[in-house]
Amino acid sequence: MALPNVKDLELSGTRIKTLFNGTFIGLENLETFNITGNGLTTVEENVFDGLVSLLTIDLTQNDVTKVSPDIFSRLSHLTKMKTDSYIFCCLKPESVSAENCFPKMDEFSSCSNLMRNDVLRVCLWTIAINALIGNIGVIIYRIINKQTLLFKANWLFIMNLGVSDMLMGVYLGIIAVADMYYSGNYILHDREWRDSFVCKFAGIIAAISCEASVCFVMLTTFDCYLMVKFPFGGWRITYKIAKVSTLVCWLFVVIIAVVPILETTYFSNTFYSRTAVCLALPFSRQKVSGWEYSTAIFVFFNSIAFIVIAWCQLSIYNVAKSSNRIMTKRTKQDITLARRLF
Repeated sequence: MALPNVKDLELSGTRIKTLFNGTFIGLENLETFNITGNGLTTVEENVFDGLVSLLTIDLTQNDVTKVSPDIFSRLSHLTKMKTDSYIFCCLKPESVSAENCFPKMDEFSSCSNLMRNDVLRVCLWTIAINALIGNIGVIIYRIINKQTLLFKANWLFIMNLGVSDMLMGVYLGIIAVADMYYSGNYILHDREWRDSFVCKFAGIIAAISCEASVCFVMLTTFDCYLMVKFPFGGWRITYKIAKVSTLVCWLFVVIIAVVPILETTYFSNTFYSRTAVCLALPFSRQKVSGWEYSTAIFVFFNSIAFIVIAWCQLSIYNVAKSSNRIMTKRTKQDITLARRLF
């Protein structure tokens, strides 16, 4: 109270957890306010109402989870804001331009909706429905025709590829339903959604689907490569080996998807909460907790898998193109299958 000449106030690193209404009464000429690095959790509804001359506010390195939509409404002279979450920029007064509010908008979401625009929303529903219907069709077709198929290992890999791709449809469906549920006022529930079990479950499903698909495409390609390269069966993935490979593949992808939700300081329980769509892919502008892990899996491992697939496909193409080779009926069947895969 009665400090009208104070222009700048810094309360960083003071372990203040709550800002109560009336705290700043009497600081009507304050222009710069810094309260960073406190682990602040609660900011009451009208706490900033007395700071009528405030120009700059810095709330970074805090953990405010619930705020009032009118928290900054009385700060008509405010020109710059720094916070930990874009939720505050959605509540900023008109005097603060988008360029002077930090952090910047989420890669996928807007203030009102989980999906930023209608194009993303339509794509989400379209791909989700097609992924579910299409891959369920693949699975049913493979089950019905199991006995008539010549290549049992290939059948198993394609079957599991259909299952893994179907999981991506499940993931997209979850995000689409969440977008509908929070439509209109998403930003007020942003933290609640990201920290929810449903978001983490969706993230795990997406990671499993993504990496399982990569593994099964790689196994299918390698199987076709062996068929074409060794047409007389010198080297071939048997049905027994295929079953073991399938089991190992699923165990591998489930483990790498679940490990990040374990209580460790490295992942900080935010691995699947870095974006509103619950993806662990390294899309974020900041190097958040676990970024090395996601880069190693989704960039480096997938790149290695792509190189293996590309090399096998190139080898298949070269064999199929060769015109000076005497082909048996079985060899022609192998190459036909390889071409379809290509």
